[in-house]
Amino acid sequence: MDSKYNTVCLDGCSPPQVLNISMAINDISIIEVFNNCDCKYDKSQLQYAYSLDNICWTCYMSYNDILKSTINIKQDFYVRIKIPNTIGYITINDEISHDYTTQLFQGFDFKLENCGSITSNTFNPYANLDCAISLQTQIAETVACMFGVPIYYFKLSPNQGSRDITFKEYTLMDVEAVKQIKLIIKDGQMPSSKPEFAEFGLDWQNDWETEISKGMFATAFGNNVQPMEGDLIYIPMMKRMWMVSGSYEEKNDSLMWNSTTFRVTLVKYQEKGSVDLGDAETLVDSFVKNKYDDLFGDEENIDSGYDAIEAPLYSANNLYAVFESDATRKYVSCNNVNIMAHNTYYKNTLISDSKYDFTNSSNQTIIYQRQYCGKEGACSFIFCANASINNITTRLLEIGDLKIIIEQNTKVILYLNKYPDNKLVLETGKTYLVIFRWSKVLNYAELSAFLYTYNQNVPKYKLSPAHVYYDIDNPSSKQILNYSIELE
Repeated sequence: MDSKYNTVCLDGCSPPQVLNISMAINDISIIEVFNNCDCKYDKSQLQYAYSLDNICWTCYMSYNDILKSTINIKQDFYVRIKIPNTIGYITINDEISHDYTTQLFQGFDFKLENCGSITSNTFNPYANLDCAISLQTQIAETVACMFGVPIYYFKLSPNQGSRDITFKEYTLMDVEAVKQIKLIIKDGQMPSSKPEFAEFGLDWQNDWETEISKGMFATAFGNNVQPMEGDLIYIPMMKRMWMVSGSYEEKNDSLMWNSTTFRVTLVKYQEKGSVDLGDAETLVDSFVKNKYDDLFGDEENIDSGYDAIEAPLYSANNLYAVFESDATRKYVSCNNVNIMAHNTYYKNTLISDSKYDFTNSSNQTIIYQRQYCGKEGACSFIFCANASINNITTRLLEIGDLKIIIEQNTKVILYLNKYPDNKLVLETGKTYLVIFRWSKVLNYAELSAFLYTYNQNVPKYKLSPAHVYYDIDNPSSKQILNYSIELE
């Protein structure tokens, strides 16, 4: 017997529900909603809300109003539908879809006796927290980038060949990757550097707690990955190697239990026979040697049979590591990176005090600490083309598989290597703010340039930093792209 004949049809007795479409769409009319008795809802009975980023949402509106609101949107968007009764299934383009979730409408009145008379206008402090949580996450990652302490993080992973079926464990661990990220020092307090004379010689503080940004860790090692017991951390500022003894998501100090950091417990590093360091062994030995150099000097030769190295094993040969002393750049090329003092203002706010001068040099490379990956992101840079340079075609900026290419003759042309037909045409001798944004979820990307200008009503001799700005509202050149790849 068909299951629908066993379904109880709650005619108006079911509480209002919210249907969340999991994927982004570009046409609201393709969605049809059915109740649990296979009856299609009249769209005039439903209320709709939409979002461009799946974080900040509009108020609920009628079907006709949402058609008017979304008709000029050139990108895909997310949809929520308020249903007055049961939800059986939905169709998208006349095909049954399972890409949705449901929940009770947050304004539903349960008629609790102890709460008195509750109306839809009653203050709800927990409504629409998505924007606040998103802002909290962005602030936390910004603080981590600005004030975090640079570290080398050795991420371990189980050796699949060492799986013990009997004890349900892995007996060997491998170093999966070594990445440079930043550590958040709790209350700005490092552990004590005082050595202790233990039973078997010198020892250091046994353990201490610190934090790592979840967003930064995900950028380095991927989503749904967290610090695990046995991972190694080297802190150049301390010249100490540490080992992770435990970690958890710190939710107590965050908004609505939405954690922004991993709380990590560190203990003194000890060599373990169950950990295969592989190619990272020489790097670890050089770090461990530094620990003893602080006490005994360079004459004391304490290592594991390998010569200490001066530069990280994972750096490019032609790059100089500035990671330990520079809060912005990770590596710069050894040859002739010319950084000049040059102030740039935006409405009396100093946004840059220096610039790179590439006029008289070539093959310069700068690698920044901030890495981009995943489904969405944005980056920007200030750019001014020298009018005396002609007939060049070269890479200007590289983000994962995407490269921003510059061609310069009488005009300056910027474009992405994977989208050579979508070009920004700029003028030489003028300064621009170039912004590149992408979102795989929305299948959307934008490459825009904004002119650095000033209030034309102010005479040039009276110009001050308060009068200059980037014309954000009127891009000099703009390209909208269909973006579906993921930056690594």
